[in-house]
Amino acid sequence: MPPIADHAEAEAGASVILFTDVVDSTRLTEELGTARYRERARRLEAIVTATMAAYGGRIVSGINLGDGFIGLFPSVERAIGAARRCVQDSAPTGLHLHLGVHAGDIIVDGPRIFGTPVNFAARICNLTGPDEILVSETVRGLTSASVDIAFVDRGAHELKGIKEPQRVYAVVDAA
Repeated sequence: MPPIADHAEAEAGASVILFTDVVDSTRLTEELGTARYRERARRLEAIVTATMAAYGGRIVSGINLGDGFIGLFPSVERAIGAARRCVQDSAPTGLHLHLGVHAGDIIVDGPRIFGTPVNFAARICNLTGPDEILVSETVRGLTSASVDIAFVDRGAHELKGIKEPQRVYAVVDAA
């Protein structure tokens, strides 16, 4: 899928949202210096964007997350596959990622996306440890039993702006 265009008309529909963010980017910028950190971050950005595209994701280019990206995917399996590959392929950069996945109905309006599921995915991303992939109950329920994915319950969490505590799950290898 191509990146979300600046001139597209608003469209509504279900999507699987993958949020990524670099772990401790502010601290690393201080420790490494801006130029050295940016060099590593640039390599990581290339990995994340290429991986999202390879798994059929569309990168939301109209939102500046600093050191993060949002990808929209047609299926849970593709989003989780992209997240797993991002973790694996980012190791040589020395940078680590937070990764959160949620699914729901959103509005894509030009280069921007809107809807509670977008905020929900961001809140899940904020709960993760380094290179941990957390997903919502919705995503866990949408995952096909035939794929090599298992989940570990990480409990219910209060998410800013979401009424009820929400259960999240860590993605682990089925073996």
